[in-house]
Amino acid sequence: MPRRRRSPSYTETKRRRLPGSSGERGLFTSRIVRGLASPLLYVGAISLVVCSYEQLLLQGVIHTPSIALPVAGPFSLSTFALSLLLVFRTNSSYQRFKDARKMWGNIINRSRDIARQGSQWLAAEPQLSAALCRWTVAFPIALMASVREDVSMDEALQPVLLPDELQLLKQQQHAGTAVLQAMGQCVRLSATAKDIEKLRIDESISVLQDMMGGCERIFRTPIPLSYTRHTSRFLMCWLTLLPFCVADSMGWATVPITCGMAFFLFGIEEIGVQIEEPFGILALEAFCNTISRNVQQAQLLADPMQQSILQHAAADAAAAAAAAADLPPMPVAAVDGSSSSSSDLRSGGYTLPKPPAAVSNVIAKPQEVFADAPVYMASYHADCEGDGL
Repeated sequence: MPRRRRSPSYTETKRRRLPGSSGERGLFTSRIVRGLASPLLYVGAISLVVCSYEQLLLQGVIHTPSIALPVAGPFSLSTFALSLLLVFRTNSSYQRFKDARKMWGNIINRSRDIARQGSQWLAAEPQLSAALCRWTVAFPIALMASVREDVSMDEALQPVLLPDELQLLKQQQHAGTAVLQAMGQCVRLSATAKDIEKLRIDESISVLQDMMGGCERIFRTPIPLSYTRHTSRFLMCWLTLLPFCVADSMGWATVPITCGMAFFLFGIEEIGVQIEEPFGILALEAFCNTISRNVQQAQLLADPMQQSILQHAAADAAAAAAAAADLPPMPVAAVDGSSSSSSDLRSGGYTLPKPPAAVSNVIAKPQEVFADAPVYMASYHADCEGDGL
């Protein structure tokens, strides 16, 4: 694996952001400016030499051929290729940065889900619930230590895990997988949680495992070194030839113009190199602190919130029962003119209205009501034949 260029950590970057600092102060104290000092001095020296030679040639001090190059031709054609290389390089680096930020956002959300579900569904087993919350806080710290070379996992996890748990974790080859395995064991050993509840927590643990794999993929698969080197070499050659193309028309203004263009182009390339390794500039420490606070909040609010909800539910039930007991019976008029009380209606002591006499006859003696049906049908058919239908 090619040697990685160390990116400034989030703590170092935050320390440089002094409140009230002006843009000029940030420009002269920028790490990018300090890192580009050598190539900028090189481009400035080349520009100064070319301008001095052209001025001596114009004044007739020397009688040698001009070293100026035409702008149109290979130089202008190469400008488009250089711009494409810089754009592709920056876009590739930013995509890695964006993917890493999304993964850590999912880790934060899933850690909140696990803490909330564990505090609710494992409330009857406080030891398992506390162990699950401890390992949930330990997971992002272990992941940060695996993608950061300057983070000690032992020191970071010492205030989170118990001594025997930390010792067991140090013996494992892959700390992140061991933490997820411990979280799964806490859920499996629960005797009060339902199977569907265990399945829900296990789904969140599986998402954490997927996010860990994505972070390791970004960390262990950098942009090919040959691509980065070719872009840097192309940019250096282009800026070296730039004074030869503009010195004839711009004179001494070539030096500041060339140095300014070199600063911006080298800065774009340097930013792409920095965000290529996103875990060095992402606020991983702040993400871990956020998860720790959220898990602690879920633990502290589980019992008081449950008691508050139960007390309010009991008070509402008691008030409803008291209101129902104090309600006097109300007379309700029936259809047949009689009256019945509301207590009779609630107990089912009400009478149905009597049906009409015709309906009663049909229900009681259907054979008498429909006895003349064949006679009516024969008369109907005779009338239809007489009308020619």
